[in-house]
Amino acid sequence: MTPGPHTALVVIGSALAVVGAARSTWSPCGRSMLSSINPVGEAGRGRRFGPTAAWFVTGAVAGGACLG
Repeated sequence: MTPGPHTALVVIGSALAVVGAARSTWSPCGRSMLSSINPVGEAGRGRRFGPTAAWFVTGAVAGGACLG
């Protein structure tokens, strides 16, 4: 069974969402957000850096998917 045109659209759209999310980390707004999320700052707030960074990336991918 060959994949249909919808499969290609989903794959391309997903790839664009991931690239858009990665690209947003270098934008001025993304840069200021990332500068406030660092291991030392998160430890000072009583949080762990790993989950915070994972939620940031997840939100960026979801935002890219919504815009794409």
